[in-house]
Formats: sequence, C-alpha cells, structure tokens
Amino acid sequence: MNSLKHTFAILLLLGPLNTDSIAQFSPEVQKQIDSLNLVIKESKYDTSLCLAYIDLSELLYAFDIDTLKKLSEFAKSIAEKNLAKSYINNAEKKVFRVGLASALSNIAYVHDIKGDISIALDYYTQALKLYEALEHLEGMALSLNNIGYIYVNQGDSAKALEFYHKSLKIEEEIGSKELIASSLTNIGAIYSHQDDISLALEYYQRSYKMCKEIGYKEGMASALNNIGAIYRTESNEEKALEYFQEALIIKEKIQDKDGIAYSFTDIGNAYESMGNAGEALKYYNKALAIREETGNKLGIAIALNNIGRIKLDQGLIKEAKKLAT
Repeated sequence: MNSLKHTFAILLLLGPLNTDSIAQFSPEVQKQIDSLNLVIKESKYDTSLCLAYIDLSELLYAFDIDTLKKLSEFAKSIAEKNLAKSYINNAEKKVFRVGLASALSNIAYVHDIKGDISIALDYYTQALKLYEALEHLEGMALSLNNIGYIYVNQGDSAKALEFYHKSLKIEEEIGSKELIASSLTNIGAIYSHQDDISLALEYYQRSYKMCKEIGYKEGMASALNNIGAIYRTESNEEKALEYFQEALIIKEKIQDKDGIAYSFTDIGNAYESMGNAGEALKYYNKALAIREETGNKLGIAIALNNIGRIKLDQGLIKEAKKLAT
C-alpha cells in the first residue's frame, strides 16, 4: 500500500520528544516512543502507519493533549483515505476501521477535556457505531462508558445509568474485571448522587471486591474512599473513619502521594465531625505538608482553610487570620 509521509509530524515529534523535558518518561516508555517514531518515519504500509499514530498518541496524551488530537487526526485521515478505496481487502479494512474508531475516541476525549461536550458526544457515538459494526466488544464497552460519562457531565443521570449498565453488561460478557470495577464505581457514584444509599453501597462494595480479586490496589483504595463517603453522608463517622484509614494504608503502600493527601483530609473531616479537633488538626497538617511538597495550590488552599476553621473554632482568631493571608 502507498505510505503517507507526514514529514511535519515527524519533526513535531522527534524534535520536542528528544529534549531534556521528556525526562519524565521511563526508559521503557521512551523506547516505545522511539520505536513508534521509527515506524512513522520508515513504514511503507498505511496499516502500520495508522496504528503507530494511534499507539503513539495514547503514550503521549498525558504529556500534551493537543499532540493526542493531532496524532489521532493523522490516523483518522489515513484510515478514511484507505476505507474509501474500492480495492481494499477485508483484513486491511478491519485494521483501518479499528484505527478509525480509536482515533475518533481519542479526538472525542480531547473535546471532552476542553468542554466541547456536544462535539465529544458526536465523536464517541461515531466510534461506538464502528465498534458495533465490527462486533468489537471491548471497544463497544469503552464507548458506552465514555458516552455515559458525557451524560453525567450534562446532569442526565438516567441516560448516564442507561449507558453505564449497557457497558457493564458487555464487560461482564467478556470478563474484563478491571472494566467491570470501573463501571460499578461509575454506577455507584450516580446512585450516591441520587441519595440512593443502599444501591450506592452495593455497587461500591462490588467494585472493591472486583478490584481486590485482580489486585488493583488503586481501585481498592478508591472504592474504600467511596464507601467511607457514603457512611459520612449517613453521619456514621466512626464507620467512615474505618474505611478512610483502610484506604490510607493502601495508598501509603503504593506511594500515591496525592491519594495520601486526600485520605488525610477525609480522616481529618471525620475527626472534626466527631468533635475531635486535635486529631482533625493533625491530619489536616499532614495533608498540607504533602500539598506543599507536591506544589498542589488548590490542595494547599483547602488544607489551610480546614486548619483555619479549626483554629477559629478554638478561639485562636489571630492564628486563623494568619492562615487566611
């Protein structure tokens, strides 16, 4: 097949990506980036080129959201050009249709992040239709989940639940436990928002169990936090504290600093509600220390606000005012 030589894209990638600013990538990831760049530079086949752009975009999306969009648009262009041909064979057609669906999903994600919700929904829907035509179950499940998330952001809980449940059904069919756990959490969050406590707890507990089965510690900690938050809404601070502390242990084991700070804040909130200002203050200060270490300005502001509130309640007005400045 004819190759597409996107010289300007190669320059875009090989220039910035080989500077010192990319020290954030592990040697293993950098090796994958270099390998994919080589495919893009030298491949004579559009199938390889299309998939290389997709794979590279998904490696780099956290580094630069605009690069994700550009690379996905390159893949989309290659796929659409080849799918328009009358002489393409079935194997190539499948590769390009999968590549196109992946590119559409990635482009949708960028629009979603940037707040272009209607455009994101359109791209996710296009991707879903392609995956359905291919009977690509994992792609269908992910697309349904993404569309459900769009409806959550639009405040349409009923529609979101519809898509999350459809996604969950497919995930259970293919036995993808990590995806199942994610959908269970999403469904639990909607029920929690609707104040349906029993259903929210049921789905969060199912998510925790699934994460535990596959050893997905981040998911376990998240589920424990969610369960703790449910008990807080029920004013059962002692039970909430139990789950928050269990989540903290996991986060400390996996060295999730941001998560640890969140847990310190959750534990501080629980102690404050229980009237234990001393313990609350201790955990708020721990959260502040991590936020300052990581440079999380919003987290710092929240921690200072929590500490200031305790000081104010203790009648330490000068100290509270000092924290507010």
